[in-house]
Amino acid sequence: MQKRGRKKSFAETELLFFERDFWNFLHRVRDGIPARQFLRMDQFRPDKREVVLELGRKVSFAEISRMTNRWRADRGEPSLPFSFLPCFTQLPKIPGAPKLWTRLKDAHTKKAVQRLSRRLESWGLFGGCRLPGILREHPEELLKAKCHPLYPRKNDNKRIDFLSRWFAGIVLGIPGERTVEHLRKMKHRRECRCWRCFK
Repeated sequence: MQKRGRKKSFAETELLFFERDFWNFLHRVRDGIPARQFLRMDQFRPDKREVVLELGRKVSFAEISRMTNRWRADRGEPSLPFSFLPCFTQLPKIPGAPKLWTRLKDAHTKKAVQRLSRRLESWGLFGGCRLPGILREHPEELLKAKCHPLYPRKNDNKRIDFLSRWFAGIVLGIPGERTVEHLRKMKHRRECRCWRCFK
């Protein structure tokens, strides 16, 4: 039997997963995706013994292979044979939808939130994120979040932090107030491997 006054335990791993997903989504709606390098694995080419990376220096294939396999080991993935090496492809900038982000901040009615959620779903740039669906099903949660004493009034980055924490709880059936407080006060020790410490 659960003791009186004892708080329900948090599904912290799931909370952090959805917090990151919603944080990425809101940042991309506002800012888009900057030009970046896409990592792919190619077969070894004997005619190229060295490559130039973002490090600004030439790196041998052997060193790249060691770096790649250390990174894969940290993620719990098996090592790749030396014949597979990372190559980078430049991807162009993808613009965001800053007007949608402004409307999200300015929405004051449930109908406005639901119309906005449909716009976010039809935008279609980042399929798979559950946030537009949650806004459509629970528009009152956005209005409630904006009335919370901790909701940032001026800083957009802090607004995104707050909303991503709030809705991470909603998707798991936990009140947004509790998840905001829990994630805000979460201790990040030296060995912490959460997405914020590895961002």
